[in-house]
Amino acid sequence: MNHQQTVQSDPMVTDHSHPPYVARAYKVGKMLQQQISATLTQRMDEASLLPAFFDNKVLLEYLHLQQAISSRILDYQANWLTGMVGITQEYQELKEANTLSKHVAQECNILGMWNALFTQQAVNCAEMIENIQTDYSYWLSQKTSAA
Repeated sequence: MNHQQTVQSDPMVTDHSHPPYVARAYKVGKMLQQQISATLTQRMDEASLLPAFFDNKVLLEYLHLQQAISSRILDYQANWLTGMVGITQEYQELKEANTLSKHVAQECNILGMWNALFTQQAVNCAEMIENIQTDYSYWLSQKTSAA
């Protein structure tokens, strides 16, 4: 089932009688609900695979999936720390502003840098979750159909 299409066709999202922020909040809630539902379905499929984990090949494939996930998380953490160090250095190198407008501009620039970093990290994490869900579902479907 295409979850994105399901949310897009939901009357709460398509009915324009609600303020846009209400429809957006509802849409995000529905997407999170679908993500949780897919995760629970995967856990149930995984439980049916428990006997297959005694097969070294299946266990090794599972561990490789987990290792790939851990590696991606560590990469995101390293990117976050690098970005935060860069923003901190930028902040420390700010010259003393001699007018209020220059001071506000400097502070807003730092906030913009932090916002860009946070936004990129949030998007990357959401994409990672979706990719893990897809990859893991595919792997589980192969294992459960072979079992």
